[in-house]
Amino acid sequence: MGLSAPLQSFSFDVRGDEVRVEFDHALNEKAESWQFCLLNVEPDHAAAVGVDSSGAPLSLRARRIVPLGER
Repeated sequence: MGLSAPLQSFSFDVRGDEVRVEFDHALNEKAESWQFCLLNVEPDHAAAVGVDSSGAPLSLRARRIVPLGER
């Protein structure tokens, strides 16, 4: 649901590389279905991805893309 869910209806527990989510019961979401990945994309930037994979393994590949005018 992305940010269509109210921000107060879910929370994260981040410990090292492990990320867990907790949902408000009204959302009817299963926390164990979700997987998360943290990425360090630049020295001053980070990104996170969350996927409802229904427990299937998550595989993520990140690439750096530079616009033609900046090479």
